Amino acid sequence: MIRHLDIPQERWLSFLEIFDRQVDGRSIRIEVVGRTLGDQELGDRLPLRGIDFEPKGSEKGSLFVTVEGTDGDLVHRIGGTLRIYLGQNTESGQFEWLAVEEAYPAE
Repeated sequence: MIRHLDIPQERWLSFLEIFDRQVDGRSIRIEVVGRTLGDQELGDRLPLRGIDFEPKGSEKGSLFVTVEGTDGDLVHRIGGTLRIYLGQNTESGQFEWLAVEEAYPAE
């Protein structure tokens, strides 16, 4: 069974540090949902290198997902993070998925 969690904003940095350690190197899929161009898969079965959140500066509110590509590391930027959700397996405690709600201009 999967437990769904809404991570409070004040815990994003600490949560992402824990998440990053637990899933480092695990193959992930990156999918963008709800844009005018339609749902798009940006990568599948790519080893996760890291997830970083920028709380300050010109990139404030951005989340950066780094994966290992065939030609080096690839970084996907999620601008204006609004919410972070987690799916966690209740039996194993393993993280199953991470979803990020992004503020983006109307297209």
